[in-house]
Amino acid sequence: MGRKAWLPAWLWVLLTSAVLVTTAQSALAASSADQARSVLTSMATYLERHKTIEFTFDSSIEVITPEIEKIQYTSSGHAFVERPDKIRVARRGGTGELDLYFDGNTATLYGPGIKTYAQIPNVHSIDQLVDLMEHRYGFAGPGADLLLSNVYQALTADVLTARYLGVGVVGGVICDHVAFRNKETDWQVWVQIRPNPIPRKYVIIRKTLAAAPEYTVVVRDWKTGVKINPSTFVFKPPSDAKKGTVGDLSGLDEYPHQAASGTEQ
Repeated sequence: MGRKAWLPAWLWVLLTSAVLVTTAQSALAASSADQARSVLTSMATYLERHKTIEFTFDSSIEVITPEIEKIQYTSSGHAFVERPDKIRVARRGGTGELDLYFDGNTATLYGPGIKTYAQIPNVHSIDQLVDLMEHRYGFAGPGADLLLSNVYQALTADVLTARYLGVGVVGGVICDHVAFRNKETDWQVWVQIRPNPIPRKYVIIRKTLAAAPEYTVVVRDWKTGVKINPSTFVFKPPSDAKKGTVGDLSGLDEYPHQAASGTEQ
């Protein structure tokens, strides 16, 4: 006689229901992941299609001190992008002013408040610049992945999970909300619902760094197809500016590093 006959009817129904629920949950998770990737694909395709972009943004970074105090630093900025090799960003915040110029050959960081600039020669693409700034010079660039030549590939490298979280509203704009995880970061993006899938908000938590900083970028005043004067990307040092090293400008990063260590300023 089969094993099924030895089980009480109520237990058989319970086990069958559990299997059906698990199967349904797996199907929903797969559907959510597919939808999240579809949203991201639309956004990436849209970004890569436009050669020139202008936008303003508000950014913030939260860190947790050794005393378990959460501190947030905020700034605002204005950016011009001309793919594949030109960018101009001006950021103003409580930790200092920082300007970035990149004309396709030389990248320049300038601190207007300290009248000091540093230059990085032989840089030939935005992709190369983003990599150098983060991995060689330690300047975190939350949202910089959105400016790369292959946005989808950059964002989804090593992704472990993807979820579609529904609809959200950012600055009065209705967006699709998606979340992704990998070993080093958790990140979310709110993408304006078509026809223009603009990234309106981007949040990234770097789990492997001290104080687990949480970056947030909110995009405003987004424009594509704009005509940008070539001089916008060229740095002309003011007469009272002095040339230094990238290290001289490290104090103008998104937040003072004393905050993460808990030391007094």
